[in-house]
Amino acid sequence: WEGRNSASTAAADSMLRKDTLQADRNTDYVFILSYSKDSLNEGQLLYDVSRFNFTNFNVRNFDIEIVSSAGTNQMRLSGFISFDEVHRYEQEIFQDSACRIQLEHVHPILISQHNLKLIDVKYTMEEYEKFYQKNFVPSKVKKDLKIDEQPNNFIWDEFQDADKKEEKQQQEEQPTQDDGGEWY
Repeated sequence: WEGRNSASTAAADSMLRKDTLQADRNTDYVFILSYSKDSLNEGQLLYDVSRFNFTNFNVRNFDIEIVSSAGTNQMRLSGFISFDEVHRYEQEIFQDSACRIQLEHVHPILISQHNLKLIDVKYTMEEYEKFYQKNFVPSKVKKDLKIDEQPNNFIWDEFQDADKKEEKQQQEEQPTQDDGGEWY
């Protein structure tokens, strides 16, 4: 927790080492649940968090990744487009009765994608915690903030039905090919 990974530091890009922690609230964020490897049932935690997401967020999709390091594991949930969103998610999941039991054994971390890249390269998690306390606590988030809405940068699935008006216009623009009655 207090150390830097020397292999990561050696492999890090020189530009990354010159970078600093940023207190930008309007960028992509990650919600991290950090815990000791033997402190909880990791499969149950994954199940409870997934159930919470599927039950409460019909429109949004959050990616879940388990990252292991010496002595601790992290469950990282990504897909948040702002600090306000990840903060609101943290409040909601800790109020969920099914998740509450597992979450008693975790340490939550709200961190931007940018700042996460700097952990273990230039900063320790302990240094980030101090930065977070200074720049984000106390945080006021709108009580009516809805996480289950499509972000502005969402890309629709390519297999989704095309708009009928657009499809008709495309058909009209394409010339028809006459094969002269030949049929093979």
